[in-house]
Amino acid sequence: MRALDGRLVVVTGASRGIGALTAVAAAGKGADVVLLSRTVDALEHVARQVGDRGRRAWVVPVDLRNEAAATGAAEAVLEIGIPDVVVANAGHSIARGVLDCVDRQDSYTRTMGVNFLGTVAFCGPIIKAMASRGSGHLIGVTTASARIPLPGWGPYAASKGAFDSWLRVARAELAPVGVDVTIVMPGLVDTDMVTSEALRRVAGPPEHAAAKLVRAMVRPRAEISPWWLRPAEVATALAPHTVARMLRPFTGRPS
Repeated sequence: MRALDGRLVVVTGASRGIGALTAVAAAGKGADVVLLSRTVDALEHVARQVGDRGRRAWVVPVDLRNEAAATGAAEAVLEIGIPDVVVANAGHSIARGVLDCVDRQDSYTRTMGVNFLGTVAFCGPIIKAMASRGSGHLIGVTTASARIPLPGWGPYAASKGAFDSWLRVARAELAPVGVDVTIVMPGLVDTDMVTSEALRRVAGPPEHAAAKLVRAMVRPRAEISPWWLRPAEVATALAPHTVARMLRPFTGRPS
C-alpha cells in the first residue's frame, strides 16, 4: 500500500510552485487532494495531474485576503470530508524595506491577509472538525526569515512570523485532542516569489521542499527547517546587530 492511501489532503496555494508539486506528490503516494488558490485554470491543470496518478482532486477557488471567503472555502472543504492533512502553504511575498513601507501600508495588509489572517480563518473550521474527530494533521509553511531578521522583507517576515507563532500555540493546544501540527520553515526556494538573480542562485529547488512536506504527512514532526536555522537563531539572540550587518547584502528590493 502507498503511504497515503485513502487520505484526504488539502493544499492551499496549490496552483503553482511548492503547493502544486506537493499536491501531485501526495497523489503519487495515494492521497486524494483538495486544491485551493485564486487561479482556477492553474488549479484545474494540477487536478489533471492528480487524476493522472489515479486519485481524485477537487478545485476550491479562494482569495485568502477575504476572510469571509476563506471561511467559506473551509466549509466547502468540509462538505467533501474532514481532511486528514491540511497543508497551509499559500503565501504572498513583498520585498520592501521598512522605510519604503511608510507610504505603502498595503504592503502589510496584503501580506497579513494571505499569510496569516486569511489562512487562520481557513484553518479554523477544519481543525475544529479534526479535533472533534480526534485526529488530523496541520502542516503550516512559514519561513526561516520568521525567526531571523532578513533586511528588506519586513512585511513578509512579519506576516509569516505571526503565523509561525500561532502554529506554535496551536501545536500545544491541539496535541491533547489528537491533532498534530508541523511547522515547516524552508530556506530560500526557487519559486516565482524570488525575483532577484542573486537570491535565485542560492535558492533550493521547490521539488525538495515538496518532498519534505510529503514526508511530514507520512511521519509527522514538530518542525522541519534548514540545518543552519538553529545556529542562526542563537547567533541572532546573542549578537543581533552583528547578524543584521551580515545579512544586509541579501536585502530584497522590488523588481
